[in-house]
Amino acid sequence: MYIICRGAVEIWKSAGQGERFELAVLTAGMLFGEMAVFENRLRSASATALDDVEVLSLAGEDFASLGKAAPHIAVKVQRSLLEVLAQRITQTAANIEQGSDQPDEDIAGKLAVPKRNKQKAKVDGFSKALTAAPLFSVLEEDEVKVTSGLLHMVRFEEGASVFQSGMHDPVLFVVNEGELKIGLPGADDSDLEVVGPGGIIGTAELFSDGVRATNASVSSEVEVLMLTGKALSFLATQKPPIAFKIHGVLLELLSQQLREVSTELVESEDASKLGQGPAAQQADAAGAEDEEEEEIIVEVSLDEVDPD
Repeated sequence: MYIICRGAVEIWKSAGQGERFELAVLTAGMLFGEMAVFENRLRSASATALDDVEVLSLAGEDFASLGKAAPHIAVKVQRSLLEVLAQRITQTAANIEQGSDQPDEDIAGKLAVPKRNKQKAKVDGFSKALTAAPLFSVLEEDEVKVTSGLLHMVRFEEGASVFQSGMHDPVLFVVNEGELKIGLPGADDSDLEVVGPGGIIGTAELFSDGVRATNASVSSEVEVLMLTGKALSFLATQKPPIAFKIHGVLLELLSQQLREVSTELVESEDASKLGQGPAAQQADAAGAEDEEEEEIIVEVSLDEVDPD
């Protein structure tokens, strides 16, 4: 992970026909490469220094050591990273939707949250699938008991709406029994994502503005666990080692989600260019060549930057 001290860095992904698609331009005080701290996988985007750049770096193993030695500090860093990822996911999703049909009225945050009959969750009420879910499998038995005391269990009857797009509902759901169907408003059944036991929904909303971008419904009776931001904050202050483990799982989930929406954004841009026609494509190519001749970009391998 890199924190920019001076200069500007462009984050981009390869697009079709040898082109590149700009995801963001980051300046001093901003960070990038955070997903590599939590995922043992290849970089999904490239970083180019637009001028002379100085960065601070933090390796994954160093962050893991910080979590063991000072979890109360590490959870604060994790919280900031979760908010950054959630914001980037929200913005990228908004960029994808630009140009699509939008409702005449902006309903974001105006829909009321439906009444939910909540019950305190109990460890013995967890299904085997749930205890094996990533969010809880990283915890020791005594840690699961502590966490369960902060969860609420809710049952939804067949045909019920769990939440709707535009609803302000900063709550994390973990499916215990049954299945939830997640999709954009007006989506066909074939386009709906089915989330079963152990599945987690609402991570981005928990760390952003809390406004739902999708709908969630049930086709048969469903039981879910709810984790609120208040409960997670309690763990961060009172039980940092537990919060550190849970934050780690949520960071991996958001990292994967950001990879997916970033790829979708690039693909949607490629698709729109294919629909422009030969003349427009030639004009774009000519413009790109002109820009390439005028622009001087120094690319650096930031993995090799010496923090000293």
